[in-house]
Amino acid sequence: MSQDIEDACVTTSWKSLGYRASVHHDAEMPKVRTTVTLDDEVLRWVKVRGARQGKGDSEVIEESLRRDLGLDLLRGLWQTNQMGHDEAVKLALEAQHSTRRGRRK
Repeated sequence: MSQDIEDACVTTSWKSLGYRASVHHDAEMPKVRTTVTLDDEVLRWVKVRGARQGKGDSEVIEESLRRDLGLDLLRGLWQTNQMGHDEAVKLALEAQHSTRRGRRK
């Protein structure tokens, strides 16, 4: 998936949910402001890591989420993938059908 298509999918999905995205000076993608409730100890460690790395709380939290969710790995796979959209859809449908056939047995 090209970066343009990936960004369009992300932007479109946020817009469809009623969120307004804003572009920050240090960001590659639109950012959405949200409120998160964290345990005091977790927030303390976010602040400690941020101070050690010279980063803000939001940046530390986003990096942690991206790493935990495997988003950087997915982006790397998308960038190295040479498969066309139609071929990717066909492969995904084949995998889905083979999984369903396995459940019916």
